[in-house]
Amino acid sequence: DPDPSLFISAYIWDIQVRRVMIDGGTSLNIVSSKSFQQMNIPPSCMCANPTMLRSFNDAITSTLGTMILNIHVGP
Repeated sequence: DPDPSLFISAYIWDIQVRRVMIDGGTSLNIVSSKSFQQMNIPPSCMCANPTMLRSFNDAITSTLGTMILNIHVGP
């Protein structure tokens, strides 16, 4: 079966992100710490709120926190 996911390009904090997945059913959106650092987003913009996550293979990891990202899509 083909992957029904929709990917677009968008600007997050004035940085072009080439693969943003659009999924109306997702309740959690994750930005890797590497991407976060490459965007030069000040850590002070993040609300320290670590959350434990369990992946499909039962691996457990923790988020660094939460934040609101301003995203620009389109002309």
